[in-house]
Amino acid sequence: MRIVEQEKIYVGAVGVVITLATEKDLTSATVTEIHVKKPDGTAVKWLATVENNESLVYTTVEDDLDIPGNYVLHAYAEWLDLSKSLGNSVVLKVYAKYT
Repeated sequence: MRIVEQEKIYVGAVGVVITLATEKDLTSATVTEIHVKKPDGTAVKWLATVENNESLVYTTVEDDLDIPGNYVLHAYAEWLDLSKSLGNSVVLKVYAKYT
């Protein structure tokens, strides 16, 4: 058995790659986003790219992870006006600096 320590993500982190698997074929999706609820309740949308036809990928930039706490993430895709899909929630914990 091998235990691998998970890296903590801290406030202000830039370049964190977030990948959300959807188990849906996203090749013809016209909108691909990650919907985010920040710890203070603010809702934002991050424009995502498609990877391996079924996953959404986003790399954080400055001010994305600006508050410590739990960020609730949902994969979101649209196929014209025919279908809109919100994925299951995923929680990303962001730590205050120096903790």
